[in-house]
Amino acid sequence: MGEFGDCCYCVFWWQTSHEGWGDRTCDQNRQFREGLFTKHVYDGFLLYINDVPQGWCQCSPRDQWGSLIKKYSLAPEQNVWAITCFLLNPEIAGQGYAHKFLHELLADLKKQGVGKVQAFPHVGKNLSSEELWPGPFSIYEKAGFSTLKADDQRPILELLL
Repeated sequence: MGEFGDCCYCVFWWQTSHEGWGDRTCDQNRQFREGLFTKHVYDGFLLYINDVPQGWCQCSPRDQWGSLIKKYSLAPEQNVWAITCFLLNPEIAGQGYAHKFLHELLADLKKQGVGKVQAFPHVGKNLSSEELWPGPFSIYEKAGFSTLKADDQRPILELLL
């Protein structure tokens, strides 16, 4: 996906501990991601524009990410999916792609029989682009998500499909 998604490889929530996360190399994250693919674990959606990947959304059954459950003190729940990363190429920002991408992936989840989707955006004033990796609050709000747990920095949002 180019510079806007090369290093994380969306393996943050797969880690049992986030201690030392900042010390991990891009290569370590990529190897972990490739290991998931080897096990046929596909946990996201890609946005293609003119056959070029321009966006990524990590979205999968929520309870597989133990560190997410622990961080947000969530009780296990069947048929709940989580959106944990929502990233677009900054070059396409402001063109409506985020809303369209979210709309399409939610329609796909509904077709698959997913009953509930949760999102974990960061909120606050003057957030840097680095802090917006879970996706901006506004796209979830526009898509009809409601607040399950209010928090000044990291609310939990939910949408029943």
